[in-house]
Amino acid sequence: MYTTIIIDDERKAREALEKIISRYFSEKYAVVALSDSVDSGVEAIKKYNPDIVFLDIEMPEKNGFELFKHFPSIPFDVIFTTAYQHYAVQAIKCAALDYLLKPVNQIDLKEAFARFENNYLKKAQQERINLLLNNVSMGCTVNEKIAFASLTGYEMVNLRDIIYC
Repeated sequence: MYTTIIIDDERKAREALEKIISRYFSEKYAVVALSDSVDSGVEAIKKYNPDIVFLDIEMPEKNGFELFKHFPSIPFDVIFTTAYQHYAVQAIKCAALDYLLKPVNQIDLKEAFARFENNYLKKAQQERINLLLNNVSMGCTVNEKIAFASLTGYEMVNLRDIIYC
């Protein structure tokens, strides 16, 4: 299950996006927090460590782009949700996964989730390759691991922990 956080100052926009996710995508995605500002969003991200953050750009106190100042590296994907098209270039520069115009609809969200899942699988594959290269370069060690496919990607297991396969 992938976790998401929605950060938007408009209550109706937050609730509408949450309803779309829970109605059409609840088998893979869960909204773990709704935040109405950048500051409360930062707290929620630190608490829940989400896979995806839906981020509004134009908010009263702080612009959505200011969220990135709170993290030395961004361990989650960002999907911008805004009513303004003119922020698209800046969103791309921030390496956003996607840029959805409000009101967000099911079709656009489905495409964004497909892009996320594709990127997620590529990251998992790259991690497996890096682990394999690391194990090969280290020779035979006690910490050798093997990847097992699971519902959410791959699970790394120490070879010495495997009793039966």
